[in-house]
Amino acid sequence: MTVRSKLLALGVLTALSGCAFFEQLDEQPPVAAAPADEERADVPVPASKPKPPLEAALQPPAAPTIEPSELEQLTPEQTTDLLGEPTYRSERGSGIVWSYVRPGCELDLVFFMNVQTKVSRVLDYDLRASDGTERSRQRCLEQLASERRSRGSGSSTRPR
Repeated sequence: MTVRSKLLALGVLTALSGCAFFEQLDEQPPVAAAPADEERADVPVPASKPKPPLEAALQPPAAPTIEPSELEQLTPEQTTDLLGEPTYRSERGSGIVWSYVRPGCELDLVFFMNVQTKVSRVLDYDLRASDGTERSRQRCLEQLASERRSRGSGSSTRPR
């Protein structure tokens, strides 16, 4: 055998051994056989996912936060949709005041009519809460809106 044929044979063998190496990498490791049914009977399997506590399921979804400044420029219809009917109505100068009164929470909205558009809008409001903090004022407004949502389209309070 000549040197040339020996080199050729060595090259062929190297190429074949390289293919075998890569074939081993492509092979997946053996998978263990699944245990017999008798062996699986001892392992408890939950019937379904645990359910949340009843209280959590009955909680309504969190209501979007309403900022007091969002009251400005509301029409009477928009205000009724948001807060329901006022506890009572009155006049203050050329404006109409809608008052919402709850224990520890009072809101006065003052509507003025735009003479050009003939549309009344909230141009002033006074939101008062029992302790006077911004946080309690925010809770007061959210309480009013929440009561409206829980009542739906009907209202239990009649304006005087």
